[in-house]
Amino acid sequence: MSASQDSRSRDNGPNGMEPGDVIESNWNEIVDSFDDMNLLESLLHGIYAYAILPCIKGYDKGGHGTRRLHGGHPRVC
Repeated sequence: MSASQDSRSRDNGPNGMEPGDVIESNWNEIVDSFDDMNLLESLLHGIYAYAILPCIKGYDKGGHGTRRLHGGHPRVC
């Protein structure tokens, strides 16, 4: 994959998807806790370290123009 292709998918979603398109899912299972999802403990640590903790600490917003965790990307917080 070339750098331009990697940049395209990172900035605007999957190749072939137009900005602003909606991804629909047929997944409708609801669980009460992460434990009920039977996820690996290492994955849970990663979710906490790279998604939940930065949101709690207010790191979920990049500087103006950086497009780090906001802009065209869905927010996790």
